[in-house]
Amino acid sequence: MKKVKIIFDFDHTLFSAKKFYEALKVSFLKLGVEEKLFQKTYEKSKGKEEVYNDEVDISGNACYKPFKQFKLIINKKPKIFLEKLKESFQKTLNKASEFLYPDVLKFLGDKKNKFNFVLLSYGEGEFQRKKVKKSKIGKFFKEIIITKDVSKTKPFRKLVQGNEKIIFVEDNPKALFEVKRKFPKVTAVRINRGEGRYSKEPGNKNIDFSIKNLKELEKILKKHSLKTKSKSTSKIQGKEIWRDKKSKTLAYWWKDFQKVYPPLISDFVKKETYWLLQNIKNNSIVLDIGCGWGKDLKATAKIIKKGIGIDWDSGIIKEAERNLAKFNNIEVFCENAEKTPFKENTFDYAFVLGNTFGDFGKSKYRILKEIKRVLKNSGKIIISVYSERALAARKKGYKKVGWEIIKINKGGTVFIKEGKIISEQFSKEKLKRILNEEGLDCKIIELNPISYICIGTKKI
Repeated sequence: MKKVKIIFDFDHTLFSAKKFYEALKVSFLKLGVEEKLFQKTYEKSKGKEEVYNDEVDISGNACYKPFKQFKLIINKKPKIFLEKLKESFQKTLNKASEFLYPDVLKFLGDKKNKFNFVLLSYGEGEFQRKKVKKSKIGKFFKEIIITKDVSKTKPFRKLVQGNEKIIFVEDNPKALFEVKRKFPKVTAVRINRGEGRYSKEPGNKNIDFSIKNLKELEKILKKHSLKTKSKSTSKIQGKEIWRDKKSKTLAYWWKDFQKVYPPLISDFVKKETYWLLQNIKNNSIVLDIGCGWGKDLKATAKIIKKGIGIDWDSGIIKEAERNLAKFNNIEVFCENAEKTPFKENTFDYAFVLGNTFGDFGKSKYRILKEIKRVLKNSGKIIISVYSERALAARKKGYKKVGWEIIKINKGGTVFIKEGKIISEQFSKEKLKRILNEEGLDCKIIELNPISYICIGTKKI
């Protein structure tokens, strides 16, 4: 049986950076470095603050850089020799094992044969490696990774392999949020030792467990089968979606349908893409809701500045990541469209394409509110849907793929047994009324005989 992989953060998780800081401050004080000067140069050495750009693109280099601090001290205190600072620093660093939390060595020693341990530490490379080495815990870890990506999502891509069960223990709630968003099957454990810059920050929806020490982690490992917040079924976008191994998800039912598109539906999809390429402005920031495998992001990648795709299905998101891997300006995340983590006034465009809007059911109103929130005041929502004349082509396609239609209501909403699909079609009047009710002006264009594209703008 494959061992569970536990990925540990270092500072404030296994190692008390606070105790190291205090010890270094005392050693520098003996050289004539006053406490205020030490504090000021320590903070200044970190450079710019961590950047959480719209809480999507995360990078940062706000980490302590010893040699930069030395130079800053000497600029203020020229009589202090650099070699003395280096020597004092090294003596403190040599005592790194004393700054491990009391429960660390016992936990790692007792569990090293039961789990695969990986150390993933954020910080300045050389300093972090020396700190880990001097703490004498390297022997417990299969792999040690030092990163300057404060979100840790980039190194995580190499650590996640197949269906391997992974637990991530970290003190930074934002890093846990981002890793869980990218890799939903990871069990996210927030450890709060009561010290460090993140100790007073609140938790978030992506954290599976919160602990104060490794004894509590041990209890979790014993009592729980490490199920994350993903459930066998979940209510997403207003309907129940089956997500067990024996049943396909909604997105996979649609993938089957795409293979047998009737000519009019195939024409709708092609003209939708052509319209985007002709009408989306260069260097725009785009949110693609229900992005699927990333077809529309891929089509527009060369003309937009940044593209973010969201879909509720983690399996589809993994496929999208593979399909879009060569584009540095595109990212995809597993998210619920009703409540996204993006800031207000972020996007120039929001795409809801391929009749995705028709699959939202009653949730469409909540999703439109959310789109309005994240769109810039000058931003536009682009919606493509089946028109009131699409029913015959849709039925033909559903029959061809082998779907069983349970019911069709007067408005052309089709209820399908497979995947529990509920799919609407729209008249111009119905589409306009829905958008107007949510404070959006709209312009509706006929793409082909069975489809519309709607351009919605905020009423200002």
